[in-house]
Amino acid sequence: FHFYLQQKAQCSWQLIQKTIKDNQFPEVTFIWKYEDPRDSFSTNHSSKLKNVVISNWIPQVDLLGDANTVVFITHGGMASVQEAARHGITVICVTIFGEQSRNGGMIQFNGLAIVYGKFELHNGLKLADAIREVLENRKYAFHV
Repeated sequence: FHFYLQQKAQCSWQLIQKTIKDNQFPEVTFIWKYEDPRDSFSTNHSSKLKNVVISNWIPQVDLLGDANTVVFITHGGMASVQEAARHGITVICVTIFGEQSRNGGMIQFNGLAIVYGKFELHNGLKLADAIREVLENRKYAFHV
């Protein structure tokens, strides 16, 4: 399985590291678009996470079209929402501002997403539960 994460400044690497460490998801490869691959997380911490691939550029449409991609964790911008929906990829939507809340609500209403509150970013257990929900709940097992 592939999980594709878009890193924004509001999403801390400590949360992601806490969520995916200790082999909680050993069968999952996390592919993370991370803005600064030279910062301390990329250079000191990500190497300790065997199932994490970090890059400052990811071919998003191609990755969403890959049959092994099962979820896209994103802020919920319209382009990302449309691309995920086109490929039948479930979204964990962490809305930050602007139209993102509406976009997240729209795709959640249509069964394509779990909306994860930005004020819950500190809660690694809740994020792990959202990931587990996508992996285990058949309602999210679809691709166009």
